[in-house]
Amino acid sequence: MLPSHVPPAPSTTEASRLLCAGTYLDDTFRDAVINELYVHEERRVAPSFGFDAARVLAHALRARRMAATWAALVLALWLIGIALSGGLMLAFVPPFALLAAGSRFRTASAKHPEPSPGRAAGTVALRWSGRAWLGGLALWLLWIYPGLGTRSDRLAATSQDDVFSWISGLWMGLGHRPVHWWATVCCVLLMAVAGALHRAQIAAILGRELSPQDFGEPAIDPAVRAIGIRFQRLRQLIHREQTSLLLLYDTAAPFRGAGVPYPSWTHAVSLRPNREPGFETRTPSQLLNQEVLTRIRLRMERIRTHSALGSAQDTVRDRLRQLTVDDCVFLPVDGLPHRWLAPQSLDELEAHRASAVEEGGEKRRHFLRIQVSSWDDEVVLTVYVRVHTQGGLLTLEAAPFVLRPVLSWFREADRIAHRQRHSGFLAKAAQATVRIPVTAGSAPLLLWRAAKHSWRLLVGGYEAGLPEGPAMSVRELASERRTGAFQDMDIERYLESVREGIAQGVGDALREAGWQVDEFEAKALTKGIFIGTTGLQPGLQSDLSPTWQAGGGAA
Repeated sequence: MLPSHVPPAPSTTEASRLLCAGTYLDDTFRDAVINELYVHEERRVAPSFGFDAARVLAHALRARRMAATWAALVLALWLIGIALSGGLMLAFVPPFALLAAGSRFRTASAKHPEPSPGRAAGTVALRWSGRAWLGGLALWLLWIYPGLGTRSDRLAATSQDDVFSWISGLWMGLGHRPVHWWATVCCVLLMAVAGALHRAQIAAILGRELSPQDFGEPAIDPAVRAIGIRFQRLRQLIHREQTSLLLLYDTAAPFRGAGVPYPSWTHAVSLRPNREPGFETRTPSQLLNQEVLTRIRLRMERIRTHSALGSAQDTVRDRLRQLTVDDCVFLPVDGLPHRWLAPQSLDELEAHRASAVEEGGEKRRHFLRIQVSSWDDEVVLTVYVRVHTQGGLLTLEAAPFVLRPVLSWFREADRIAHRQRHSGFLAKAAQATVRIPVTAGSAPLLLWRAAKHSWRLLVGGYEAGLPEGPAMSVRELASERRTGAFQDMDIERYLESVREGIAQGVGDALREAGWQVDEFEAKALTKGIFIGTTGLQPGLQSDLSPTWQAGGGAA
């Protein structure tokens, strides 16, 4: 028997690095991570395949603190500017708010990776409305307002048909003076500086701590070390739960965390004595579920063996050599008095496994979990296999899921950091100037979100709530909606290999126990092993296309 593949530490994988970087690039993703893993302390964490949810949470909390600090500074500049400008700064509120809203609608996020036609139309309307408003305001401030102190007498004699003179006279009547103009301009420019410094700080983190070369163990990660007592307590829970083989689930989506559901299959055959030569006088033995699963496991381990012999095996790069097989048990979370009291020890796992493997229970279920990780742990195929023998029938159930790659703009983190750190002063100044409306308009929203999370922590009482299953998976939220051609080919190859290994394992178990395998092989050959394809999206032709089933793994 080949030794099981030992995967790399989840906290050091490429998927972990990109998800940590995503907390600085996407505030909607950052807020979702904090809300699920930090605010709702009563919720179990979804299984984390190929990444460390605790480290992602650490960077999400750090990114929120940074964003809230800079947002508070920008808001302070708003208040100072309004006071020093005699209220003139208030004229910038509508255009900045419109441009900031248009930018948020335009920018892709984890919740809206592909903008809909409605969002695209709203983006155009908001951005051009803000530009028109800001352009008219800038024209008045730059052309008319600076000269009010020297043209007051001329304004009194100017015809009322002159629109600009009338507006200037109106502001003069409100008590505005050139010093107010200068205060407004200075505060707006200081907002640009604050936004530029915030982006430079993010670029430094992406280019150093989260670079491929420096993304090491969590023990040396400043984000992990800088978090307080609450995080350290939750970190222990997350580390214990995210890799546990005892899965406490939400009934609406028991496989949450595994990714996009592909067509499941159910295969049932009658148990008939084998009458082939050599088996005529043999009485078939009782076939237990565990025996069938053992044969499937042996076949899966054989898949890890490459056909090459000798030292050539060491040079073969095939992810099927890293296939893993585990026994896992799904348990309902209902009735558990506290999240800390969930069963987690190896003895409890073995007790549940031994009891669940031979039963056809509805709530507690045993599965053989087969996994293949590829593309730097960004693409993970998971197949849950269950066998049940009763009433002269053998029923095979298998549910495949695929975690798709991390969102494309998260993978742009290295390019963003390099461009920000190596661009010239004029380029940085121009970018800061262009982004003034976004910096100034987004600050109140960022502070509101941070305050909302703090308020929920204060009054929500989540730490004393009854345990719940995971409401979402941060890994699924940060996954692409489609895969590339090469990735599709790999997924199909892995799934076909696993499917064939499962079929061969069932056949081996039937044959060795003295039961016929002809019916099983015939059904697999004529119908294919994919039977339960209900929920397949219209227009999807291939059996290997994903299905968006109700209660599937997608959050």
